[in-house]
Amino acid sequence: MGTKWFTGGVVAAPRGRIQFDFTFNRIRYRPSIKRPPSEANLRRARERLEAIKQQISLGTFTCTLSSTSTRKPLI
Repeated sequence: MGTKWFTGGVVAAPRGRIQFDFTFNRIRYRPSIKRPPSEANLRRARERLEAIKQQISLGTFTCTLSSTSTRKPLI
């Protein structure tokens, strides 16, 4: 899939999904969203991930369960 350095923590996942990869409270989260992994969608996902990382660093991020496709809380 590629290294985090190259992908920015966002990769194209199987079945037309985009997967995020980040750490929150020492737990690794890899939620996915159902969007076709086009260049534009991957770019938007990277921008969203940067906003999430900024919220984590400020202490304002909260995980909420918003998808049944993952067992861990999703963004």
